[in-house]
Amino acid sequence: MNLMLTSLVKLTVGLQPSPLSQGGSPQWGQRCAAGLTQSRFALMTQQRHICPTFFSDLRTWFCVAGQESKLVAVIPCTDQRLRPRHTKLYVALSVGLCLLVSVLVLFFLFPRSVILSPVAVSSSSVYFTHDGVQINITNVLNITNNNFAAVQAYNLTVQALNFGTVLGTVSIKNVASVKPLSVKTYSFMIPIQLTDPGLSNYCKKESLPVHILYVNLQ
Repeated sequence: MNLMLTSLVKLTVGLQPSPLSQGGSPQWGQRCAAGLTQSRFALMTQQRHICPTFFSDLRTWFCVAGQESKLVAVIPCTDQRLRPRHTKLYVALSVGLCLLVSVLVLFFLFPRSVILSPVAVSSSSVYFTHDGVQINITNVLNITNNNFAAVQAYNLTVQALNFGTVLGTVSIKNVASVKPLSVKTYSFMIPIQLTDPGLSNYCKKESLPVHILYVNLQ
């Protein structure tokens, strides 16, 4: 500002005396005033910078250099910059995307049941002892994994029953690991000890060509 005032003072001091005081024409005074106004505007624009955000119809506003970050622009509420385009579309797409991701996460990570289904008896061995009868049955079952993640089967307990009477029990801590959406076949052996005198004598009876014993595994 001091530089601008100094320049104006120098410009004013450098003017020659008016010819009116010496009998000159009045047009000379108008030309001097116009030249002084243009010089003053040129000096002002040299000391200031045009802000790109301040435009209003045909008028241009000026701000001091170095103070652009401290000034605030006032715009009307009807300005289009306050109303972004496609706002509702963006919000709807965001909500739909979040719902889709949530449904997919629940679908893939929701725990499903692991099904054990018996297949058949692979083999059976019968041993006769003085105290009773020892039977070893090898059973095969399928482990079906309906989940989208691998599962580990633990603590398999199987009982052999004969009309409600427990003949034998087997417990397996670490069974098998089943891959996602797959079926794995697992075989195990369950020992059965017949200590009941009636069942033992029935199995040892030589007059019967075939000995039938009903055993239910569960």
